[in-house]
Amino acid sequence: MKIRELSESISIEQLATISDKALHDRYHFPLSTPGKSFGWLSNLESAKAALRVINQGVTDIDVIADTIHDGWNITAMADYNGELDLDTPTPDEKKLKRYALAQKSYAELDDDEQEKDRVVARALLKALKGI
Repeated sequence: MKIRELSESISIEQLATISDKALHDRYHFPLSTPGKSFGWLSNLESAKAALRVINQGVTDIDVIADTIHDGWNITAMADYNGELDLDTPTPDEKKLKRYALAQKSYAELDDDEQEKDRVVARALLKALKGI
């Protein structure tokens, strides 16, 4: 099955769940649930971004991870700017930390932060390629 054919059978919500599980398995981040949480919303944006480039035929993990970081940034900036109606508001300290990360391009992140995006990239690429 081609990537596009498989990706059409996997929803953004399913991809967000795959992303969430990959981060949980690797870093023990709490699992998010569909709704108005920062984790869930950022997983949705990251999944949308990854799907877009993977559907264009991109398989380079760092290129996908760069796009995932951009997707995450959408949620981080919206939260920082008070544009999200979250079930649990983000503490100011966490907002500032996320804002600082959102101000950096993927290439400017340290390797530990880049690896978080690569973990998601590998999981989503695997899911979309059907491996």
